[in-house]
Amino acid sequence: MMQTIIIILYCLTTSYDQHTDPKATDNSQRSTYYGMYQDIHVMIFIGFGFLMTFLRSYGFSSLTLNFLVGIYSIEWGILVVGFFAKAWESDWSYLGLNIEMLIEGDFAAATALISLGAVLGKTSAMQTLIMVTFELIFYALNFQIGVNGLGAADIGATMFIHTFGAYFGLAVSWVMSPKTSKDHKENGSVYHSDMFSMVGTIFLWVFWPSFVSVLADGNNQDRAILHTVLAISSSCMCALLASSLLRPDHKFDMVDVQNATLAGGVTIGAVADHYLGGGGALFVGAAAGILSTIGYVYVQPALEEKIGLFDTCGVHNLHGMPGVLGGLASVVSAACAGKSLYGDSLGSVFGAMAPEGNDDGAGEGRSASQQAVNQLLALLITLGIAIASGIVTGMIMKLATFDSPGDELFNDVTAFGVPGDGPKPSIAPLDAASMTDASRKKGFGLSTAGWMSPKSRMNQGQNFDPVKGTEMTPKEDGSNL
Repeated sequence: MMQTIIIILYCLTTSYDQHTDPKATDNSQRSTYYGMYQDIHVMIFIGFGFLMTFLRSYGFSSLTLNFLVGIYSIEWGILVVGFFAKAWESDWSYLGLNIEMLIEGDFAAATALISLGAVLGKTSAMQTLIMVTFELIFYALNFQIGVNGLGAADIGATMFIHTFGAYFGLAVSWVMSPKTSKDHKENGSVYHSDMFSMVGTIFLWVFWPSFVSVLADGNNQDRAILHTVLAISSSCMCALLASSLLRPDHKFDMVDVQNATLAGGVTIGAVADHYLGGGGALFVGAAAGILSTIGYVYVQPALEEKIGLFDTCGVHNLHGMPGVLGGLASVVSAACAGKSLYGDSLGSVFGAMAPEGNDDGAGEGRSASQQAVNQLLALLITLGIAIASGIVTGMIMKLATFDSPGDELFNDVTAFGVPGDGPKPSIAPLDAASMTDASRKKGFGLSTAGWMSPKSRMNQGQNFDPVKGTEMTPKEDGSNL
């Protein structure tokens, strides 16, 4: 149904623009955007996807949900981002489709996938799509308030993507996560799942500069690439150092290697095109890497224990705290901005600081102190909208109990028929005839649980012992008895 609605909305509200209309020639965006757009696409579907495969019994689901959420977010994100941009300008013409709007779709997907990391393994596919549907509406609204309302500068979307996505997802997780999430036996990794997760880390690390700099202009883009490479390199070094110092026996922990090494890319986004110098970029990355590692070692366990916040992927440590750090760094950087550092390019970095009546109409002649205040306001409003809308969305998702995983968390068997060597149900399946209405509402019904009753599996020839709830080894004649 959702896809049908999206098709209808595209038919009614979108059209080609001057970059894609066949009547317009020599106005392509391909050379400007397409290379970096493909880098971001790889981050969305390979980077985020494989990063989430660390759960030992949830590999099928992690990759499939990432694929599903990524695709749906691109389609829905283009519409809602375009709608709010048009509404802000009171422009009710058709939404123009072009490569830049595809990038906006990928940015929306990144926001949703960050939130997915907080609830991974604890929601069904339908609940996840409900979450994304509401999230992207608030994401687009917050973006317009921050960029067009407050004139905040955030070229790498540290505040508007990472911070928003993290705290929205954390709020949803706080509302949705059952207490059994804590210390659940399937909420962990094995050797090979951590190896697969590192594939995602490497892809994200390599392509992160494109994510940060794709929409920057002129040598602002060169500076953003330079700063991002330096910051994410520094965060990698310092996260590994912090991991070896803070973990038991002074040994590396793969959670830190997979995640905290990327924190510099999150933090630098808010100031990537600012005047930092090489040392400044390295310092920002170092602070992010250390902060993220401290989050994984100390902050996440404390939040689980004190307020019952169960964050599957640790998005608070990778995207939340480093995102807030980046927002605060942008406040300091904006307070120091001026023509002595930026020359005539000041307005291209901080649009509202350009003189009034400049060519693009963005200038307000804003002072550095005013810009710094607005950067802080953008961060605080982002946190407020993300947390409030996340709580409301989590409450709505809880209404969809007919499609929840129930108590079978972090396990592919809730949504997939898995091979014989795959994960097994941690709760013995019940036959459909003996199931109560209450158990069906908890997600154990055949239509929603994703795995079959013992009788059904026996009828379809699967080697399953309905008494022990385990696989049986067939005898030489092929029988099980």
